[in-house]
Amino acid sequence: MNERRKAVFDQLKKLAPDLNIIFKSNVWGILRNELIARSKIILNIHYYLTGILETPRISHAVANHKFIISETSNPDDEARIDYEQLKLNLAKLNKNNKNKYVEEKTAFVKSILEKI
Repeated sequence: MNERRKAVFDQLKKLAPDLNIIFKSNVWGILRNELIARSKIILNIHYYLTGILETPRISHAVANHKFIISETSNPDDEARIDYEQLKLNLAKLNKNNKNKYVEEKTAFVKSILEKI
């Protein structure tokens, strides 16, 4: 784990000690699939400050409808939305229980961002 990732990992552990936060790097195949299946939220942290969003790294998580938070990368490839728009977009992802899913994920993201 490089210093950039370690700093984020340590800060998350400090801010949310009750969460089961797992750091894995260069994991592929069955082990990756099992980790993704158990994950509630996937945090994509670039190795380098100037990192790009590596689609192959997160494609399996996207295909399995996982909630992914990623550092910014190429500004031309990003979409920025406010929290209300985020709620509307998240509601589209979970048709079975929209309100619970949206409120839980939005509250979690807000709580982490407010502390950083």
